[in-house]
Amino acid sequence: MIRIRVMRFDDALGHRFVELVNRLLPAGSRFHLNPMPRLEYVDITQSIAFPLGSTHVRESIGEASLEINSNAPGSNAADEVWRRRFRDELDRLIRDSVHTATVELVSGDQHTMVGEFRLRRLDIDDLARMANMNAAAALIHELEEQSHRGDHPWEAPDFDSPHAQAMIAEQRVTGGQRVEELELRYPPNVDVTNASSQQQWFWWIPFRTRDGGLYANQMEMLGRNVLRARLGHYSDAAGYREAFHAMLTNRRLDVGRTAGSAAR
Repeated sequence: MIRIRVMRFDDALGHRFVELVNRLLPAGSRFHLNPMPRLEYVDITQSIAFPLGSTHVRESIGEASLEINSNAPGSNAADEVWRRRFRDELDRLIRDSVHTATVELVSGDQHTMVGEFRLRRLDIDDLARMANMNAAAALIHELEEQSHRGDHPWEAPDFDSPHAQAMIAEQRVTGGQRVEELELRYPPNVDVTNASSQQQWFWWIPFRTRDGGLYANQMEMLGRNVLRARLGHYSDAAGYREAFHAMLTNRRLDVGRTAGSAAR
């Protein structure tokens, strides 16, 4: 089961999440939340318990559902296969009657980098700025982790086991194996879990395909927020590393030209 919350008075977050998920699904599939998650003020009339009346906050928690039309025409293009795999993983999590993934939607939250395991948060802005396939894989990763998080408000199990299961689910969507030892960051010593809100940095996360090639989720970060991202394809690890260093060189040249122009 997937349950979606919004702990701020921002009704648009639920609608944005539905739009995002439907953007990633194949033709013939539609994602829904019922009810749409929201917070609202409720006035309580005078009574013995509340002689002066009162105003309370009522929360509506959305429960996810998925419509699948198996007869809908779909693309067999290699770059679209991931959509069906994403749909199948999402359907599995929704239909799971044993585990519940409960997440709070946030937007541009400096404490949340895509997802936050212990706080049970999911940042819509981070996901929306990724290439579609990477967004789908990251969303499944976060929901899989949360399905093993439990409902205790602050206590959570050890992160390693849920993360390992989430990595497997993520890889089923992408069709490639995440290669953590080849991840590249600049600056190389950046503290991923506690990056300053003003620190700009780069993070490339590669996946190895069956033919030995690599594709990478190439993210430009500001603190713990994704500024922009793209999907890169490389024939081998050497080409992947060369592309990363070329990107850094070009960035430095761009900064230098901008600064020089301003000085003139």
